Amino acid sequence: MTIETLKLRIEIFTFYDRKIQRDACKKLLEETMLEEKTLRESLSKESRMDIDSNFTNRITPLPKMFAPKIINVIVHTFKPIELSIRYHRMPRDASDVMNDISKKCWIEYGVEPVITHLVVQGQKINPTENVETILKQNKTSVEAFTEKIVQKTSFQLYQNAASRLEIGQLNAIKIRLSKQNPNKLALEYLNLASDQKNIMQPVLQHSTLLQTLDLSSNYLNDHDLSFLLKDAHKGLTELNLRNNLLTAKCLSSILLFPRLRILDLSFNTLGATVLQQLPSLLENLPSIREIKLSFTHLGDFTIIDEKTKEAYMSYGMSSNTNLSLILDLSNNHFHEDMLFNWTKLWINLNRISKLCLSNISSDTKWENFSLLSDLPNFSSKKTLRLCGFQQLVTLKPILNQLDLSCCDLKAEHIDIIAQSLKETTTRLGKLILHCNPRIGDSGVYYLNGAILQSKINVLDISDCGVTNDSKLEILQWTHYLKEIDLTENNLVLNDQEMESLNPSTYVRLSPKRVISTVLPNTPFD
Repeated sequence: MTIETLKLRIEIFTFYDRKIQRDACKKLLEETMLEEKTLRESLSKESRMDIDSNFTNRITPLPKMFAPKIINVIVHTFKPIELSIRYHRMPRDASDVMNDISKKCWIEYGVEPVITHLVVQGQKINPTENVETILKQNKTSVEAFTEKIVQKTSFQLYQNAASRLEIGQLNAIKIRLSKQNPNKLALEYLNLASDQKNIMQPVLQHSTLLQTLDLSSNYLNDHDLSFLLKDAHKGLTELNLRNNLLTAKCLSSILLFPRLRILDLSFNTLGATVLQQLPSLLENLPSIREIKLSFTHLGDFTIIDEKTKEAYMSYGMSSNTNLSLILDLSNNHFHEDMLFNWTKLWINLNRISKLCLSNISSDTKWENFSLLSDLPNFSSKKTLRLCGFQQLVTLKPILNQLDLSCCDLKAEHIDIIAQSLKETTTRLGKLILHCNPRIGDSGVYYLNGAILQSKINVLDISDCGVTNDSKLEILQWTHYLKEIDLTENNLVLNDQEMESLNPSTYVRLSPKRVISTVLPNTPFD
């Protein structure tokens, strides 16, 4: 009968006031505990390897033939590990010693190496060789050479680290880790700023296949992030740090990952410092393809010194323009004339293929918007109130796509766009006006001339307040456009009108009136 069972019975008999049964169990408990203590002492004296080791070993009761011996081991892994193993009886085969070394490395250091051979006093020892005579001296120095580290799951690493550090495990983290794959860790909303970061640090360190890491919404400050990432696998390609407590100081931790392709720092108070350090960030992360800096207060007022200007100019002359970059600066307010001043430097970032400026605002007018006209592509959604439609189309003759969805546009805005398209030679081929319900039929009337005269072949006017009064223009457009989205409008075509549509044009209507024409790879699907 186990000790725990006896303790439980004593509690039950005490509760029901059964003294005889309780006293009998107490006596039996004392005898059982004494018997266990005696057995442990006996095994400790007769076992081959020290019973106090914190890992599973071969405890085979044998007569004590030799005095205890200690071997001092250096394990050659990515970072040398030093440990000692105490044996009461030295194993015969080197493979047994190798297994003991591997197990102790896992328990004490969180890594389990695959050992190929040992070296003692310059002599190479293979797994099948006898080591009883070679390791007969006490405190013999042994070198263990490895070929790889056994790949553990993030769940196994978490449990191991919690056990070694004696920190409680959180069920939320255990559940999350049990469902992860080796290439991706999604750790958002887990409050890793607590003592759990001490457990997660070795998890990140030994997740050698990790490529995508999400640490968003964890209340992490710069120190927390530095601690977590200092030894993390350098093969990371995507890092999500949005919605934490980070400042621009966190960039030093990010520079440790040269293969990074996507970086999200949105919803952190980075300030203007992040723009000052942007050239250095791009230079040290040559593989970066997308940086998200939305809601980061980067428009705060600051003095742009000569060092910052030189950094931008130097980067512009040395960067590889063949590597495209998406830079998201949306949802930031620029104080005083900071937007004007930063624009003069942004033109040196010639890697930019898409500059996202949704919902930006400025205390002053964007007088030098024209400087951005040399950028290959430009996402101008919700920024045009700072520069004007006419200026955009005039200065961006190579613009091939314009997304103005959800911009609260009115018919008069469409008139300005249409006039600009008719008066300027442009490559604009795709115009998205989705979710601007105040455009209405008047806006369709203004847009009609631009559709007939420009190079637009893809048009999205879904949810733009279009009614049956615009049928004639819509039917005419199908002979000029390749694709048009008319969904979410109060527009109904009868059978005769549907037959008059150009059969080579993909037309998308509300579910009740879907054209049967099917074309592959449409931008609306």
